[in-house]
Amino acid sequence: MTTIQTTLKKAAAACLLLLFTIQFSHAAQLVVTSNLDDASIGTLRSQIGAASAGDTIVFSTAVQAQNIELNSAIFINIPLNIFGSTENKQSISLNSSYNGGFIAVYNTLNLRNISFSAPQPISYGLFLFGNAIITNCEFTSIVISAPAGFPFENGLIVNAAICEIRNSIFRNNTFVDGPNGGATVYNSDIGSMHIEQCLFQNNTNFLNTGQSILNEGFLNCFFSTFVNHDLGGGGIIHIPAGSQGADIIGNVFGENSILEIDFTFTAYPIFIGNNVLEDAGLNGATGVT
Repeated sequence: MTTIQTTLKKAAAACLLLLFTIQFSHAAQLVVTSNLDDASIGTLRSQIGAASAGDTIVFSTAVQAQNIELNSAIFINIPLNIFGSTENKQSISLNSSYNGGFIAVYNTLNLRNISFSAPQPISYGLFLFGNAIITNCEFTSIVISAPAGFPFENGLIVNAAICEIRNSIFRNNTFVDGPNGGATVYNSDIGSMHIEQCLFQNNTNFLNTGQSILNEGFLNCFFSTFVNHDLGGGGIIHIPAGSQGADIIGNVFGENSILEIDFTFTAYPIFIGNNVLEDAGLNGATGVT
């Protein structure tokens, strides 16, 4: 691993830790979501609007057992925690008449134990203009299809900041199209992303730019599992020319009939090591360090 890569990773981790330490340093409060609606008092939207920087949004016992349906995206403009129950992930879906996304983050978000779904194609899932830690969340059977004129790349997670994703599941999702491209998880050229101990299963991208992950920024992907990818091209993990580098270490790929890791030479180091490549394997020996 190069000195540059090590420095970048340490700097990104230090920045994220510092942001959470500074922004969450006040006497934070628990703010309870007690209403399944999306407009009145006690709803997730209203509680986020009423929260102060560093507060933690949680869910009442009655809400935990049911689904929250959003009529439009929620915007996060202050540092917040949103924590579902550790026993059962909090279910959040989108109204069938809305094709935007779930959450757009403009500050700092710590998200845990949430399950996302949508009955119709949507433009994006989580759009990260601010930093985020995503832990034990699930994205299942969601179709991504951005309309003409959509100004950004799209995906279930679109990262333009610093993002950590841990112990989360991405299963049976489909990326149909988007005017600027994208993937199930898209890390932009200004993004730094760390993925660890996640499951990616049977995700499809018909644009052939990464069935599960498209990385144009800096990516760490550690100890995750990629299985049952059968359609499309571009690799399950796709790293195009011009990316900011990547470490792909200790992952397991199995029961896939398409290329597993596809990358092109970049000016920044790409390290691929200790992965189990059981099926279609690796493309792009040039650029491996």
